[in-house]
Amino acid sequence: MLSNGEIIDNTYQIIQMIGSGGTGSVYLAYHLRLEKYVVVKKIKDNFVGRINVRTEVDILKQLKHTYLPQVYDFIQRGNQVYTVMDYIEGNDLESYIKAGCQIEEERLLKWLRQLCEVLVYLHGQTPPIIHSDIKPANIMITEKDNVCLIDFNVSLDGDDSSQISGITLPYASPEQYTKAYLFMDHQEYRYIQLDGRSDMYSLGAVFYHLITGTAPANPYEQMVPLSCWTLPYGEGISMIIDKAMQLSIEDRYENMEQMLQAVLTIRKHTREYKKYLLGTLSTIFLYVGVMGLGIWLIVQGYFLTVTEKFEEKQARFFSCYQGEDYLNMQNIGFEILNNGQYMEMLEKNADMQIQIFHAMGESFFAEEDYADAVWYYQKAIEGISDIAAYGTYYRDYIVALVRDDRMQEAEAELEVIRNAGIADKDINYVQSELLVHNQLYTEALELIDSILKSELDQRSRIHLLVLAGDSAAAVSNYEKQIAYLEQAEELESSIGVLRKLGNAYMQTGSQPGIKERDESAYYVMAKQCYIKITEKSYATLNDNLNLAICYRALKEYENSIDLLKKLERENWDYRISMNLAFAYENMGDAVNASKYTNEGLMMYQNTPEEQREPKGSDNIQRLEELRRKYF
Repeated sequence: MLSNGEIIDNTYQIIQMIGSGGTGSVYLAYHLRLEKYVVVKKIKDNFVGRINVRTEVDILKQLKHTYLPQVYDFIQRGNQVYTVMDYIEGNDLESYIKAGCQIEEERLLKWLRQLCEVLVYLHGQTPPIIHSDIKPANIMITEKDNVCLIDFNVSLDGDDSSQISGITLPYASPEQYTKAYLFMDHQEYRYIQLDGRSDMYSLGAVFYHLITGTAPANPYEQMVPLSCWTLPYGEGISMIIDKAMQLSIEDRYENMEQMLQAVLTIRKHTREYKKYLLGTLSTIFLYVGVMGLGIWLIVQGYFLTVTEKFEEKQARFFSCYQGEDYLNMQNIGFEILNNGQYMEMLEKNADMQIQIFHAMGESFFAEEDYADAVWYYQKAIEGISDIAAYGTYYRDYIVALVRDDRMQEAEAELEVIRNAGIADKDINYVQSELLVHNQLYTEALELIDSILKSELDQRSRIHLLVLAGDSAAAVSNYEKQIAYLEQAEELESSIGVLRKLGNAYMQTGSQPGIKERDESAYYVMAKQCYIKITEKSYATLNDNLNLAICYRALKEYENSIDLLKKLERENWDYRISMNLAFAYENMGDAVNASKYTNEGLMMYQNTPEEQREPKGSDNIQRLEELRRKYF
């Protein structure tokens, strides 16, 4: 059992438990580095020595699909294992069922199609990943009205017990239920083999419940087929769901690809369509020549349509990339990379495929998700035969390895590009990262200054300027840090550069002994940086807190309080109350200053030690002074 406020793996702060089931407990948590909410799910007890955790991490983290949450990590604590994945905002299908919602047909088919697509993807992995617990509570409908399939499992112990523990009636398939019964009754159960058609049955059962408002029957033999209901939908839906829910596994669709195809061609499953087809056969034979020409034109038009859609998605992908809209860019990228037709086109255009993988890597690198950055950079260089022609792509891959602390691999790859004749500036680019990683900041600055004198593309120059700024800050040379970052900001006002520059201005403005005029000037410049970030709609909690501090330093107390009040409604963090106490104290509002002083100190005490400032910090000392003043 994890406690609220507990931090695991120095990264994930537990907010609260949000669910529990046969496979363990599920918690809402906060990713302290990426500053976003995630889900931490307990997977299995008593597994020590039975699995290769690294293998399971790789399997789950490599799953990339628009309709799946991103899995970040596995965490091992004693005899317990947890997965960490995206927190999906929205409502699950269980809430739609409980509310008695009647979903319009087009929307229903959209959700069914999306779920078929993601199951095709999971079942197509090597080895296949069977979800094994598809139920309304595990299907989220996002704010954009798309599905997200959550709580999928990978067998952790080499057998299939994860597929039969914690099954959910009435959505479990008959064969899964039988296998679970035998397992729990200590009878032989391994002769029953489960495959993707068990997920198919469960998917059908979920939609049966969603469409009728009545749960599927158990015992299974008492099930009333969907085709016997009077429903406000075309009969094609009933025919597809009924086939997916056949009691015998052999009577269902052969696989999810076949069910997906049925959904995509649903009109052909109606009696009206079959009558129409029969009535027009003679006409087809009479005009076979004309129809042949028509079919040829349709096929040509189809491929043209696919090509146009691909080009449109490709254009949107790179537009989001240029605009630093990494979330939408990644979603489009997943859609492209998970579409067989699009991938066929990319395989014919190797350079474009390389660019898309590399851009995906850059987006994760910008988010400081270096593990995923490594994965995509590696996929990019897999398609490269001439290393020298793509030297910067290999260079970026090695830098991501360094940031991910995979030094042995980084050193080996560095030797590869040295032998391939990569330009010295790219070798030195990597070498500067290695120097910073080894905390040799003075040597790193000397090397970076020499590289900056050579011809560089804008992105490489910005990267080196930011790295130089970080190195200067590490040796407390804030003026030099600002000089590097201002050069970077002149080239491109990216979120990362603005954030670092704003922090540098604040750090310099808060130095002891600085003149008041100079202090104000630095805080004005810092404020401008954070306002630019908020205007781009990418502001984190820390960005907003820093903006509030800038307002207070510039005596814009009302602006500071308004922003902090907004943050207070959305976040639980002692720093919000602390800064409200300081702002009200500066305004001379003793009532609110005392209120937030007390609140801030109580929240501070309930914050894990590794996540809070030291007790001797200036901020906490000031809070203690206010408490003595008011209490």
